[in-house]
Amino acid sequence: MKLVPKWLLTDYDGAEKDMADFLEVALVDEIYLDKAVQMLKGKDKLIAGYIFKGFSAQAIADSMGKPGADLAEKVDQISNQIDINKSILKADETVRARITAEAKAKAMERTDQLPDLAERAFIYQAHMAEQEGWFTLLDGEYDTLIEFMLGHLSSYDQSRGDGRYYNMDFLIRTLLPFLQSQGIEPKRLYGLSSAPTKAWLIVPAARHGWELYENSPKKLTKYLMELVGWVINPTMTTSDIREKVSKLKKAKQHVEDIITSPGEVFVLPGAKGGQRFVLIIEVDNQVQSEIVQRTLKKVIPEGFRVGDFSKLGKNITNLLSDPNKYSLLEDK
Repeated sequence: MKLVPKWLLTDYDGAEKDMADFLEVALVDEIYLDKAVQMLKGKDKLIAGYIFKGFSAQAIADSMGKPGADLAEKVDQISNQIDINKSILKADETVRARITAEAKAKAMERTDQLPDLAERAFIYQAHMAEQEGWFTLLDGEYDTLIEFMLGHLSSYDQSRGDGRYYNMDFLIRTLLPFLQSQGIEPKRLYGLSSAPTKAWLIVPAARHGWELYENSPKKLTKYLMELVGWVINPTMTTSDIREKVSKLKKAKQHVEDIITSPGEVFVLPGAKGGQRFVLIIEVDNQVQSEIVQRTLKKVIPEGFRVGDFSKLGKNITNLLSDPNKYSLLEDK
C-alpha cells in the first residue's frame, strides 16, 4: 500500500522540511530516469516512452505495427538498459551533483506553484460541497456551506473583517451558477493557473454589479460576462484586471459622489394644519436612479413607483387648495 505523505494530511513541526525533501527526492528520480532514457538510441527511446505510459508489450507492438512476441523481449532489454544507464549516471560524482542541483531548483519551482494549485483545489472543493451538500451531515447542524466554512476554516473567521467569506459565498452560490446558466463551465474560473487570483479580483466588482442590475437581467448578464471574460482570457494578466477593476471602482465612486450631493427638502401644508416634507433628489441617469433607490430601500421597503410628470403640477395645485383631501404623489 502506498502511504500518503504525512505533511499532506496535517501540519506539524518539521513539515516544511519533509515536504521539501519529498519533492526533491521525487524529482531526483525523475531526472535520472529522463537522462537514462535520453541515453538510448533510435526507436528504443520511442519504446521507452510507451513503457513509462504504462503500455503493455502487446500494446506497444500494436502501436508500432510489430509482432507482440518479438517486441516483448525488446521491452525487457530496454528496461534493463535504462537501469544500467541510471547506474552509470549515479556513479559519476559530477553528474550526481548536477542532477541534485536541478532537482532542488525544480522543487523550489514546484513549491512556488503550489499556493495557486491549492487555491484552485479549494475553490473546486467548495463548489462541489455546495452541489453535494455533504456538510449538512456533519455535527454542528450546518445548513449552508458558508456556515460550515465559518465554523471550520480559520481563514474564514468573521473577526478578520476582510469579507473573505462574503466573497466566497457570492462566488460559489451566485457567480458559478450564473456561469453554468450561460453555458460556461465553472472550472474555467478556477481551473487554470492564476485563474483563482484573477477570479478573486473580479468578485467585489461582480457583487456590486449584481446589486446594481438585479432588476435588469440583460444589463447584469452583459456586465458579468465582461468581468468573467477578463478571467478566462489567457492574455489578460492579474495586473490588467487590477487596473480595470480599479477604473470600475473609480467610476462607481464618481457616480456616488454625484448622487450624494445635496438634494432639496420642501415643506408643504399637511392634513389637519400639519406639515408634510418633500425630498427632491435629481440624478442624471438610470444608473444613479437605481443607486438611490437601493440606498433608500431599507426605509422605503415598498420601493418607488414611476410617476407621470404631467400630473405633478396638478397634484401640487390640488394639495395647496385642500391638504386634507389631496396628496402630492397621487390623486385621492
